[in-house]
Amino acid sequence: MIMEGRKELNAGSRVRVTLEDGLQFEGLVFCHSVEDGLLVLEEGDDRDREHHDMRFVTCKSIKSCEEIEAAPKNIDLSLPSISQKAILEKEKRAMKREEENLKRIGAHASPEEQQMFDRLFKLYGSEWRGTSIYLPSIDVTIRGPPYTSDTCSGSDATALARIKKIVSNIIAEQKM
Repeated sequence: MIMEGRKELNAGSRVRVTLEDGLQFEGLVFCHSVEDGLLVLEEGDDRDREHHDMRFVTCKSIKSCEEIEAAPKNIDLSLPSISQKAILEKEKRAMKREEENLKRIGAHASPEEQQMFDRLFKLYGSEWRGTSIYLPSIDVTIRGPPYTSDTCSGSDATALARIKKIVSNIIAEQKM
């Protein structure tokens, strides 16, 4: 409420803001629009220009605003350059990661069955093969549902014994 009707703060000024709910923070004024009722602060270590947070605050929510330091005459308010290519690459990686995550969701798996799959995925990189869970790194298949130590099959006896024990432990944990 205190910010309504006040003249605009100068970009680059360091201010301490207290909100109506008592939250308090400091930052550099990046933008202040009386007309829009918005204050944008840049928060972060002044020595690290690459990693700053921007805080958007509606002026109605501000209880008090104290200018700690006036804006210097030669302040650099330029934004870092943004590479469109880097953004597209990041988006492509995120989409691929999400597609991989979707492959790990069993179409008809119960929450308990999905939990078992997820645990096995973290250990061995499991994948769904229809309703069976397949562990390609050790060539073990768990047929189901239900997924039990009795429905495990594979050619390596040591790996098979280990998976049967893990499956039994997961089932026991789920029953608790």
